[in-house]
Amino acid sequence: MGKRDDIAHTLGPGIRPVAKAILQAGLNVYDAAEKTVAEARERLTDFVAEVRKEMNPGVKRKASSKKAVSRQGRPKK
Repeated sequence: MGKRDDIAHTLGPGIRPVAKAILQAGLNVYDAAEKTVAEARERLTDFVAEVRKEMNPGVKRKASSKKAVSRQGRPKK
């Protein structure tokens, strides 16, 4: 195993900068993808809201304004 240890010892210091460069590139790709997905999600949310508004122009949608309904379909008291 003498040769294997010599190779690892020789290449060890040179591998760290390469590994950092690869990691940095991967993080840059991840960050760009995350930003793109967030923007697409925002556009889709806006588009869905626009379509809902056109479907029901007199109705405002808020989760907190919905009345609780019992299992039988009658409003709770």
